[in-house]
Amino acid sequence: MFEINSEDRYLLRKAQMDAEKKDLEAQKAHQDLQRLVLEIEYRSGLIADGRTLDARTGLVTGVGSTRKTNGKESQDALMATVPDEVSP
Repeated sequence: MFEINSEDRYLLRKAQMDAEKKDLEAQKAHQDLQRLVLEIEYRSGLIADGRTLDARTGLVTGVGSTRKTNGKESQDALMATVPDEVSP
């Protein structure tokens, strides 16, 4: 039968812990990237237009408003949110 000595057991556990540490570091780096992309989207006004930035390609995706309205919605868009009938 195959026996693992204490030195091998130590090296195995150390390698597992090192792998877990690297995984956590990768998760943190991914979260930092998402936070940075969110900050860029906010500062460049993409969020207000409903668009996003693809971190891998650098391309802006999503449907954005092509005309400037100074933050004012059109009357049609506002009327679409008003219910037709108000019940008492």
